[in-house]
Amino acid sequence: MVGSKGGFMKKFINACIIRYRKWKKKKEADSNSILNWLWEFSKKVVIFVTLCYFIQCIYITVMINTVPDSAVLSTLVTESNETFRVIIGGYLLKSGIENAVKIKTAKIAKKHDLNIEGSYE
Repeated sequence: MVGSKGGFMKKFINACIIRYRKWKKKKEADSNSILNWLWEFSKKVVIFVTLCYFIQCIYITVMINTVPDSAVLSTLVTESNETFRVIIGGYLLKSGIENAVKIKTAKIAKKHDLNIEGSYE
């Protein structure tokens, strides 16, 4: 029993390494496309804006007790909330359109893979 577990783990690790290498090779091949770069860039922008938003929220929470006039802080909160909402909304819209296109493309590709009898080629 013990020997079979060791063999299983070795096979499992080798399979994981092979899968990782295939994924990495595919990612390198896909990374040449400007469209993929743009999609990855939009994810980075959303992550950056989200981090800035949370840092700004922490800053305002700390500063609200030290600043006597909170009108400036309330303006900062209002404007950053508006910006965050627009960026996240735009990203969700882009993601929805992207997923709809992928689903439609997959359906078209599946339809073209079928021959006249309805069986796969």
